[in-house]
Amino acid sequence: MLAASVRARATFKYFWRELSWEYRRIVPAFDLAAVKAAFRDPDGDPENVEHMWLGEVEFDGDMISAMLLNEPHGLESVHGGDAVCFPLAELEDWMLGCEGKIYGGFTVQVIRQAMDRQERREHDEAWGFDFGDPAQPKLVPEFAGQSQGAPTSANPDVEHVMSENMVASLAQAIDKNPGEFLRSSSHGGLTMLHSMALAGSASGVRVLLAKGADRNAQTERGRTALDLARQMGWPRVVELLQA
Repeated sequence: MLAASVRARATFKYFWRELSWEYRRIVPAFDLAAVKAAFRDPDGDPENVEHMWLGEVEFDGDMISAMLLNEPHGLESVHGGDAVCFPLAELEDWMLGCEGKIYGGFTVQVIRQAMDRQERREHDEAWGFDFGDPAQPKLVPEFAGQSQGAPTSANPDVEHVMSENMVASLAQAIDKNPGEFLRSSSHGGLTMLHSMALAGSASGVRVLLAKGADRNAQTERGRTALDLARQMGWPRVVELLQA
């Protein structure tokens, strides 16, 4: 389980890239998008730990904000539906569900590895998703009919299709309202340049820089877009911001 959580944190950037584009879609593509973390009562038994899933995920480069999907069995300090916040270092797992398949779910796959074939089938039916081979969790959603060159679990670092396709429309939107796209910031002080860097959008970063975005702008925690791109491990974005 510890190794599974390490892998979940190492691949979280793919989850966040997908979720970043999901929030820009008019028609949602995902039936499930969740993260998992451990919880305990501050003044309770330190051994009384519950591992629970959370939805409505947001991320600012340091902290994950989300809503508890589970009702705890014995904890009193948190309840289902509560909004909570925790650092990326405490992430235990992430999971995306689309077109009947699950991506991520590393700790779930550890459990499935101990099941026989029938138990796995029943498990998947209860969830309503095909979790696939427990020894090889999928990293990147592969949508039906997606174009060649799109990210796959075998080659996940390819530029996201939506990132490539929005270049012209982003440039036009910036020309119409440069203040909104180049200087305004959202929660945590993230500008659009920060957000594109965090999600690994080299195409978006390239357009924003060409239009005059401030690469030295800092978030409320003092992070530049380059800092976020380095942390997440997006080499193409890092190269653009260093140029």
